[in-house]
Amino acid sequence: MRTTGKQCGLAATGDYQPSLRSPWLAAKVLRCLMENRGRVISRRRLEETVYGWDAEIGSNALEVHVHNLRKKLGQGLIKTVRGLGYRIG
Repeated sequence: MRTTGKQCGLAATGDYQPSLRSPWLAAKVLRCLMENRGRVISRRRLEETVYGWDAEIGSNALEVHVHNLRKKLGQGLIKTVRGLGYRIG
């Protein structure tokens, strides 16, 4: 499966197995959102960017990263756009 459109930096590659305990994965979510400030980034695009297209991830893994970022950065920075994705700004 190939992804289309602009990818955010730092896509996971190789045999790495994603973990909810990896703070650098949350940093990749934040980087992707910041690179696209003001634009809604879909859940699928964030997952492809953070985990890579062939990774099997839990259904709420992305939400956990967003939750942890909100705890660290404040509730108002990352907005959920219901049915579309997330955005900053």
